[in-house]
Amino acid sequence: MKTIKLILSLFIVLLIIGFHGSDPVQAADIFVVKSNSIKPYDEALNGFKSLVKGRIKVYDLDNNPNNQIVAEIISEKPDLIYTIGSEATALIGKNITKLPIVFSLVSNPERLDLKNSNISGVSINIPMPDQLYFLKQIINKARRVGLLYSPVSIDKEDLTAAEASAQELGLDLIFQPIYLAQDVPSALRTLIDKIDVLWLMMDETALTELAVKHIILTTTRHKIPILAFSPRYIHEGVLLALKPDYYEMGIQAAELAIDILNNQAAAGKIVPPRKLIPVINTKAAKYFGLELE
Repeated sequence: MKTIKLILSLFIVLLIIGFHGSDPVQAADIFVVKSNSIKPYDEALNGFKSLVKGRIKVYDLDNNPNNQIVAEIISEKPDLIYTIGSEATALIGKNITKLPIVFSLVSNPERLDLKNSNISGVSINIPMPDQLYFLKQIINKARRVGLLYSPVSIDKEDLTAAEASAQELGLDLIFQPIYLAQDVPSALRTLIDKIDVLWLMMDETALTELAVKHIILTTTRHKIPILAFSPRYIHEGVLLALKPDYYEMGIQAAELAIDILNNQAAAGKIVPPRKLIPVINTKAAKYFGLELE
């Protein structure tokens, strides 16, 4: 029995060593470039540092000239660059093509037009099936889900996957495209009497702050709850939102970095956040007549 326990213990240790690839990472030189110093970016950096223990040098675009950061990276040639946020990722991705780059907290990374094969990372976008599953868990009686979306921001493949997931959950997904912020009022009037809940996806083209406020006021008046793309709208009356765990996203980025540094994976892999945090407005739930377990 002791022999079996010892073998199991050794097996677990070997798994841990093999997974984290500790030896090469300890000696790695890593440059970190953050878009700024907001809390989510700092949480992601802490998650990254929890696994990667090499020499880590941190730059902040708010405090360092962009050309200086790029020049130092080219001069010092670190083993890997970790970028946090879209602005930092766009800057480094367009200027550094020979060194491996891992990013996190980037919205719609494919739209940054970074075609280099040296870039991997963790997108901040939550998969549409995960959002629908969360919606169904909280509002079980919902059947008709309206989706305001911009064709510029959401691909047809994503819509097809969302529709398939909706059908599996017994939901009827009603699509309403919008192209500009001024399209929102008429699009909402078209949807409002056909849906039980409204689903807002992240969109940097049509869903301006003013447009979102109009949506929240209109749906609240009609007692239509919203599943939103960001928890920052919860205090304005939105019922539901999901957010990624930023610390865990840093860990995911670290795992990608470790694999690249250990030559166990090629760059170019982009993954979604694996740990999500639900945010529920209990006051709004009472207004909408929902009983939360």
